[in-house]
Amino acid sequence: MLLRMTHFVHSLHDQANLFQLPIELILVEWNPPADRPLFSELDIWPGSDDYFTFRIITVDADHHARFPYSSRIPLFQYLAKNIGIRRATGRFVLATNIDIILSDTLFEVLARRSLRAGYHYRLDRWDVDFSDVPPLVPHEERQRMCVENVKFIAHRFGALYPKPPSPGLSPADGLAQLANELQAVIDERWESLLLYSPYIFQYHPMHFNGCGDFALFATEDWFRLRGYLEEPIHSWHTDSIFLIQAQEAGIVELFTGLHRPAYHISHDAGWAAAPLARHPSTDFVFTREEGENGTGRVRIDPRYVARIGDADLAAYVDHVRGMGAFALNGEDWGAPHTAFQERVQ
Repeated sequence: MLLRMTHFVHSLHDQANLFQLPIELILVEWNPPADRPLFSELDIWPGSDDYFTFRIITVDADHHARFPYSSRIPLFQYLAKNIGIRRATGRFVLATNIDIILSDTLFEVLARRSLRAGYHYRLDRWDVDFSDVPPLVPHEERQRMCVENVKFIAHRFGALYPKPPSPGLSPADGLAQLANELQAVIDERWESLLLYSPYIFQYHPMHFNGCGDFALFATEDWFRLRGYLEEPIHSWHTDSIFLIQAQEAGIVELFTGLHRPAYHISHDAGWAAAPLARHPSTDFVFTREEGENGTGRVRIDPRYVARIGDADLAAYVDHVRGMGAFALNGEDWGAPHTAFQERVQ
């Protein structure tokens, strides 16, 4: 994980300076192992500069232990993300993970500073094999290795498997070649792709595939929706629930295009490491708590569930369709009144 994280942090640092876009990276270290150094104590990170600010927030084991299932789930991913989102200072916040590398074609668009509130920005995730790539390679080489080592693409209609790009191409040209091939495949096979699309797509035609790795919203929209569902359960489908909530609130999905992906450094499925007992369905308790902005609140009672499965998600869609704006959390989402250890690198 540390190798993947090193690629992630250095890539963002390099892109912020290359495109001269000031960004703030907030890394939330949740429940760090007591027998290892904290991330903030490592000397492998780039320092903050005019275009890159790196903040590390540490959520200690005592805070983690307050939650049910804390002995079985060592990381409550979306509670951690809410803590970072709540403390971000930018006008737009990208919730992502520590094994993601943004493409230069995507970052170039971000650097135009043309994002708008009321939209959420989605893209395809390209899974890449980085097993032989050292962490501190030059930026262009890292981008080239991403393009040349694509295993599959997490598209709206499911996994797509492109042919490797022609040898000797630049990262931009190699990416463009793959994107053009993908478009040709989609144009030719879109009916069958739709038929065999991911389970969730049959219930709601949004781009859910890999949505936990890239969720870009205006800060005001994150606050209007009160962040991700805050329940001490496994993170499975929590990201999908938030996208459905956003659409019900009138926030429009914008796809960045086939040629502006995010790369995901491939790894084993860590979520499957420990089987979790679950009830066949989730209890949904709906209440309307009107806030100052008119946003209601929907409660999801997870008393018998350690994670949200496909059937639970389908039930959620049925319950909230046409409901309009609602929130899943109270106004104290993201633990705003808790002082966590923080260090700027």
